[in-house]
Formats: sequence, structure tokens, C-alpha cells
Amino acid sequence: MVTVHNVQYKKILSFGGLICVFFIMTRYYLTQDEIMPNPRLNEVQLIQETAQEADKLPALEEISGGKTNFEKDNLNAEIKDLSLEVSNELNSEPPSQAWVFNQLRKTMSWLDWKYSPPNDWERCSLRTYYFHKIKTIFTGVPKTGCSTWLMALLHAEGEMMGETDPERADTLSHGTVFAHHRIKGMVEAHGKSVVNGAYSFAVVRNPWTRLVSGYRDLFYGEKKNEQYRAIGIHIVREMRGITDPERLQDLHPTFADYAKWLVKKGSHHHDRYFYPQVIDLCIPHAMYDFIIPLEHSEVLSKKVLSAINLHGTYLLGSYDKSSDPRYQKSTLHAKEWLSLLDSDVTDRLYSFYKADFMLMNYSNFTHPDFPLPLHGN
Repeated sequence: MVTVHNVQYKKILSFGGLICVFFIMTRYYLTQDEIMPNPRLNEVQLIQETAQEADKLPALEEISGGKTNFEKDNLNAEIKDLSLEVSNELNSEPPSQAWVFNQLRKTMSWLDWKYSPPNDWERCSLRTYYFHKIKTIFTGVPKTGCSTWLMALLHAEGEMMGETDPERADTLSHGTVFAHHRIKGMVEAHGKSVVNGAYSFAVVRNPWTRLVSGYRDLFYGEKKNEQYRAIGIHIVREMRGITDPERLQDLHPTFADYAKWLVKKGSHHHDRYFYPQVIDLCIPHAMYDFIIPLEHSEVLSKKVLSAINLHGTYLLGSYDKSSDPRYQKSTLHAKEWLSLLDSDVTDRLYSFYKADFMLMNYSNFTHPDFPLPLHGN
């Protein structure tokens, strides 16, 4: 009887152990669901896929010039050099492409990146797309108006017809290009010759307003963005130490919360949505035919549309009432919110995006012509 009793006792313990393991694993995956958005959503899926390619991309230490300890004296000197006084008359006009590509060369030199022709488009990030009918290559950096451009290019391809609701532009455009237009897939399927003779362009933006615009879009609560709601809750939980699930459901991270979280994560920050633009641009593997600073897109976009013979194609209008980028909402918010941060935080953010500031010699948020490129000299 004792033997039978021991065997039954062991079975009970084993069964109890299995139940405990099942409970622990269930809690683990539930916790992961709390802090990560639904992987089936297109934009988040792209972030995850791009993160899987992290080993193929430059480390953040390279992007910040190796300044992983954020040397403040050097940064102050760099910021001073960046904030050059340029007259409104010179600065309000779009920069020439000769100036733009000279800045690009300076940035690549600072990063110690060297371009070796010919163009190697298959090495681009997942945000570079090819449109076969109109023979156009476009890199869509997040928060540089990429959804607007993708909608225009998809219309030109004949894949979207009629008027488009600006509120649905993100979902419609990205859902289509994900499936059909990634240049990596096109080159792998049809060979490098498929992109021969294609016209290539990209859009870049002042890092400060890009950061603020992304925060407003994803975390501010100004717009309903369920894709990033879980990450917003996670930021509040981590930065404010709030753990009560009911309280967290009604809270959104402040810009200061997000900025400090981004600095805290540093090289371990895997939300590619806010990574430096130079990572998504296809440099140094390829050279673009045209680069548009978003701040001058109203004029320069017409030149791109003309170059690819899309005279009947239009871009969705800006959400801001002012056509002058110096008076748009993200600019005004940037001036206010960034000025409230500790200088240590802004210095670290500047270091994180240093290569992006160099791209167009972008002005600091304290400059009177912020956020325009400083191209008058």
C-alpha cells in the first residue's frame, strides 16, 4: 500500500507542476501582449521585420559618431556650429540639389561610409519601394510625409483610384506597398536589371520636428492609434513607476516621458519608427537622383513629379493650416516641449540624431528659422 501511495503522490506532484508551468507561461505571454502591439498590424510588422535585420545595419554608436557617453562639451560645440545665423531671404528658398548632395557627402564622410558604385538597391532597408510602371524608386522614412507620397505613387501605378480620405492614407498605402513594392523583393525576384533607369528619390526632415510629429501621432492621445497604445502604456509604466492596470489605461506618456525613455533605451531601443533617418535611407549602397527636405516639399515635390512625368498626380495636403513649416503645429510644440526638457536630455537626443542634423544642416529648435535647413552659406 505504501508503494502505491508514493506513486500516486508523485503523479499528483507532477500534475501540479505542469499546471504551475502552464500558468507561468500564460502570464508571460499575456505580459508580452500588454507591452507589444498586435504583430498582424502592417506598420508594426514592418518595425519587427526591420529589427530582425539589425545586424545588417550600422550600430547606433556609429550613427552618433561613437559618442555613447554623450560628451557634453563636444555636443555644445557641435550645436553652436549648427545654429548659424542665416537671413530669412536666403533660408526661405529651397536649397539646390548641389548643396543637398554636398551635405549628404559630408554626412557620409562623418559616418565613415563610402559609396562604391553601381547602385546596390537590394541592400536597402525594408522602407525602400519600387514602382515598375512609372519606373520610380522611393524611400519612405517614417514621419517625413511618406504615406502621402506612397498614395500618390500608388495612384500613378493605377493601383488606387478616386479620392482618398487623408485619415486612411497610412493604412491604405502601407498595406499595398508592403505586399507588392518592396525593392528587396522585386530585385530578388526579377534581378538587378529590373530597376535599371529608374528615378529615385527620398524625403528627409528636421529631427526635432520629426520626433515631435511621431510622438503626436503615436502617443499624445491627440489621435487614436491603437497600434502603439500598448507601447505608450509601457512607457508610462516604466518612466512613472505606475503599475495599476486600471490607472494605466487612462494615461498617455508626455513628451518628456517619451524623450527620457528614448534616451534611457539608447542602443537597446528597438522601435525603428524613431531611429535616425540615415538608417532607412539607402546610403551608402545607392545614390538618389533627388532628395527633398520636407520643409521645402511644396516647391520641390513638383520637380519630382515633373521628372517622372506625373503631371496629373497630386499629393494630399498638409494637416497643418500654415504652409510655412516655421509656424506648423509640430514646430510650435517642438519649441515648447524641447525647451522644458533638461539640457542633458536634449544633448543626448541631439547626439542620437547627429547624422540626421548633418544631412541638411538642420537648425536647432532655438534658431529663429527652425526647422528649416541652414543652406545660405
